[in-house]
Amino acid sequence: GDKAQDLPASGLSYPFAILRGDRTTSGVIRSALNIDHDTESLILAGDVPLGCQVCLMHADTDALVQGAAQAAAEALRTHAGPEENGCAIVVSCVGRRVILGIDVDDEIEAVMDSFLPETPIAGYYSYGEICSYVGTGKTELHNQTMTITYITEKSGD
Repeated sequence: GDKAQDLPASGLSYPFAILRGDRTTSGVIRSALNIDHDTESLILAGDVPLGCQVCLMHADTDALVQGAAQAAAEALRTHAGPEENGCAIVVSCVGRRVILGIDVDDEIEAVMDSFLPETPIAGYYSYGEICSYVGTGKTELHNQTMTITYITEKSGD
């Protein structure tokens, strides 16, 4: 339709969920970059394995902010406790920033609120994030995702 003329920017609002295997576990998100009119196909930012299920999504700013808070909570849960002092490295997709617009501060605040006030936090925007699936350890390229690495020092006791 008319939104195709505005790719890749308009593709950020309509990402694809790529589900594999049993299709009940979360997959990866792929952003539409362009259209190949000769082959009548979409060009996505990353692989789409043969046999997977592809679901068209619509970006929701509240869900993006909530997802950022969940990512911070998961980083703490799996690598430390909220009482442990450490530092966080936050990598968010520039696509999320575009979608959130003026609400991008809400996403950053949601992450900051998950950590102790004195926790050093550094971050940047990228054009794709490389991280593992929660619980699987399998690493893959993600689009429109926020990744958080939480680093603590183990006590010598």
